[in-house]
Amino acid sequence: MLADFVEKTEWSSLPEDVTNRAKMLILDFLGVALVGSTKKQSRMLAELLFQLGGKEESIVIGHPQRTSCINASLADGFAGDACDFGDDYRHLIHPGPGVIAAALAIAERESADGKSFLASVVAGYDVSCRLAETFLGFQFDRGFISTGTCNVFGAAAAASKILRLDRNLTTNALGIAGMQASGLGEFKTGGSWTKPLNPGRAAQYGVFASLLAQRGLTGPASIIEGKRGFLRAFSYKGRWDTTRIRDKLGKEYKVMLTGVKRFPCSYPNNAIAQATMEVVKKYNIKPEQVKKVMVRCSSKPASDRFARRRYTPETAVDAQFSAPYVVALAISRGRISLRDFTDEGIRDNQVLDVASKVKGIEDDAYTKEYLKFHSFPASVRIVTKEGKAYECRVDKLRGQPDNPIYKKTPELFHREIEEKFRTIMSAVPEYNESADAIVDLVKNLDKVEHVQQLTELFQVLPSPIE
Repeated sequence: MLADFVEKTEWSSLPEDVTNRAKMLILDFLGVALVGSTKKQSRMLAELLFQLGGKEESIVIGHPQRTSCINASLADGFAGDACDFGDDYRHLIHPGPGVIAAALAIAERESADGKSFLASVVAGYDVSCRLAETFLGFQFDRGFISTGTCNVFGAAAAASKILRLDRNLTTNALGIAGMQASGLGEFKTGGSWTKPLNPGRAAQYGVFASLLAQRGLTGPASIIEGKRGFLRAFSYKGRWDTTRIRDKLGKEYKVMLTGVKRFPCSYPNNAIAQATMEVVKKYNIKPEQVKKVMVRCSSKPASDRFARRRYTPETAVDAQFSAPYVVALAISRGRISLRDFTDEGIRDNQVLDVASKVKGIEDDAYTKEYLKFHSFPASVRIVTKEGKAYECRVDKLRGQPDNPIYKKTPELFHREIEEKFRTIMSAVPEYNESADAIVDLVKNLDKVEHVQQLTELFQVLPSPIE
């Protein structure tokens, strides 16, 4: 079924709004991966891959060198998640770092055109997101993260599309990919730098699987629903629903339901950050006025995001998952930027002082909304030293396509993605003058004869953001 869908997905058969959305998600990924390539952990990985060598087939974003398409997909998938600033599908999976990194690397190797690249991304997103949705949001409770486990299938789908594999070969590619599915959520412990390995490896294994399938290696066609297959191995207490794979397949495209982050931190913290920003802006609250802050949210994020170590984050990763820290940033600085998640940024005493006044409250009603809608409503109540209280609740995030604001102004969604991309470019001096050319090229990807026209714009080594 999924292999049939992948084989039949062609640019010419896709609705215009779907291809336009895919373009904007590609733009978002490119910006996020570029700034992610400046992080220490991304540089470590890229340097190792260049040292190991490989045929020069594909660029690594933010580097002048090329490497094998397999290694490039790993490096770009890793960089695309290093700042925790990428896209999000209903808080089930971040499809972009796995799918687009794979599609981009193999597309450059194969001299693919923009239309093929777009079709591969659309197909890959559907496969990744539908599989993630099948677990009904419970895969996290088993200790797995869908951005690793499910993205390997989406990456294989995208790569198979670029390679123009038929149904049988694509089935093999998905089977081989599933044999390599992995992705543990333990990365959050101790602020380690391993989280981006989940989409990075997914991209790499997806490309690897498709190349093996192209050469004739077979994979189990029953990889997803088999007795020892993906669903049984990775589900929590046997909870899954395969109708989520089939429902409106080929009619409802998951790129249209994928959102982007406004703030470079975990998705639940984006809701908390937005609520804080709105109340601070509306009532002009200053950090010295704050007595205490109460954040009401689902038990899903509260149990970890208000843990003791989150109040004094030791690494940028700790800060990305710290609700007190993002609340304090919004109150202390009136904004939340990439520079706030650096070794220097997380040691601002004023911010940490405000963070110490933040308390998380787990609310069962909010948890039920998460389980039903896969969204994270959050409310923030700020009490001042004068005894006044100001509150804001956020149910739908900006950057999520189902936010009613985009129904009123449909073009706003794409405009905000472009604004985010340009903001990222402005933070990277070496790319300041490239933003217009990149935006124009991505918006016209369907006219691009060779994806290399795009990748060549990302071969300048950027300065780290400090």
